[in-house]
Amino acid sequence: MTSRIENHPILGEPEKGQLVSFTFDGRELEGYEGEPIAMALKAAGVMVHRYTSKKHEPRGIFCAIGRCTDCVMIVNGVPNTRTCITPLEAGMTVQTQYGVSAEPFDSVPGVVNAVSPVGATGESTTASESAQPTTASANTQPAAAGQEA
Repeated sequence: MTSRIENHPILGEPEKGQLVSFTFDGRELEGYEGEPIAMALKAAGVMVHRYTSKKHEPRGIFCAIGRCTDCVMIVNGVPNTRTCITPLEAGMTVQTQYGVSAEPFDSVPGVVNAVSPVGATGESTTASESAQPTTASANTQPAAAGQEA
């Protein structure tokens, strides 16, 4: 069984170009020229292409036909490139996308790390925040309409 897509629903059967090198997050990888970037990444074992800006959740190939944005990455400095339909070229630079940049969330002051645990409310928290004891005021519900807070 192959780890490459043999018949793409939009691009058809990929013609196997020559083996070329490209850079992914500073690592040199190989793929076939003309195949979708996502296909070369999948063959190399890369499944996470981006992290969402709000909850910092990982995303990868979903539709594989260019309709969703789960496979977008920064390609040759251009963010939001749909890697499932963008052909691989020799020497490309491909980067994981964090929100709309190549800068990991944990390196931006005031932004929660992309791999932080998610609390029960779905809000991302840092390890130090989740270890903090909660106060009674933090656990109270907002007052209903017409009631005093």
